[in-house]
Amino acid sequence: MELTEELIAEVNCEELPHPYRKMAELIGVAATLELAKHFGGTYEYMPKFDKAIGPARDRIICKEFDGTNYKDLARKYNLSETYIRNLTRPKEEGEQLQIDF
Repeated sequence: MELTEELIAEVNCEELPHPYRKMAELIGVAATLELAKHFGGTYEYMPKFDKAIGPARDRIICKEFDGTNYKDLARKYNLSETYIRNLTRPKEEGEQLQIDF
């Protein structure tokens, strides 16, 4: 079924099934209905926010790293100093650091 603008305009948050209500408050009814169209009836796992932003955050940390500011970066990003040290340590050729969140 193609969702028309007229149909979407008629839907209000209170009419939506319970799982969709908070989502509609956060991202709007139209975006919620689009997600429902694609994922409705399935059990999709949504990782935590930190997992979603982790790679981008780590790139920023590496750019901000000056060789000595482990503690500052750990505090700024609410991470352990060990995590920052592992992330910023020089990698050997062919080595790729794998960090699980």
